[in-house]
Amino acid sequence: MRLEEMVSKPVVAIEIDAPVHEVMALMESRAIRHVPVMDRNRLVGIVSDRDLLSVVGTAAHDDATITDLLRVAHVMSSPVHTLTPEDGIDQAARLMLQEKIGAIPLLRDRQLVGIVTVTDFLIRFRYDRSFLHGAPWRSHGVGDYVRGSVYSVRAKDDVMEAFRLMCEKRIRHLPVVDESLVGIVSERDVRRHFADLIRDACGDDRGTKRCARIPDKTVIGHIMTTKVATIQSSATLAEAAGCMLAQRIGALPVTDAHNQLVGIITEMDLLLFVAVNEVDPKPLRTSPRNDDQRNETDHPSAGQDAPIFATAACSTSA
Repeated sequence: MRLEEMVSKPVVAIEIDAPVHEVMALMESRAIRHVPVMDRNRLVGIVSDRDLLSVVGTAAHDDATITDLLRVAHVMSSPVHTLTPEDGIDQAARLMLQEKIGAIPLLRDRQLVGIVTVTDFLIRFRYDRSFLHGAPWRSHGVGDYVRGSVYSVRAKDDVMEAFRLMCEKRIRHLPVVDESLVGIVSERDVRRHFADLIRDACGDDRGTKRCARIPDKTVIGHIMTTKVATIQSSATLAEAAGCMLAQRIGALPVTDAHNQLVGIITEMDLLLFVAVNEVDPKPLRTSPRNDDQRNETDHPSAGQDAPIFATAACSTSA
């Protein structure tokens, strides 16, 4: 299967000299986490939630001239890994896993014509019955694949603690545990918080004003999501994939029979399982990473096939 058969919506891009707050607003309004960066008609970079978190988080706690944050050129990642619409999905899956990236822009004759994301893969796996070939991996238990330990934070910890841990360990989600699981915080939650701090301290004159260090005593409990979707370790990988798509999230805390946290499973973990077992039978020299985020694309239309992944094993806290 070629990538052009999987990408179903126009790509959204931004110019290199656009303000950073503009790309933030674009991500929020379109519910996306990767935006290609253009210099006129030439692809020159890509901006992700992680790029924004790193820069905005540092500025929120250090003396900073907000002018340095204003332009997309200062926060984008470059150079960019790209493919063509005619390339196979196996190439995209392997590239994502080997380079640990969640999106790949597609070029034809050096022109940007699309973008493929991890979530595009999961949506295809969910709705396209012809894509899977028996898929024995779908019945494998989640508990057999989650890591023995998981990074977590407490509700009373400072937000800066979550920021440091996310940057140091390159993870996008942190379960919040106070004896038991009480919430989850994502890099987008942290980035929004820091952006609010900068706006409150610097006002709208972000292009010329030097903003001093911003005092911040906010604890994680104030920004975390308390309505957490979880999955039991006895559930199957297929059920985990179905839950992520149904809940429009990129990671699921995994609990045991006593509802104690035992791990976390992400979109990238599932992409690895599928890539090894379905897309390309050759082993990949990589390991699952808990570094995904929320759903990046809209659900397919109701006219498509019914989901092939069950969601009964997925539960959501009150």
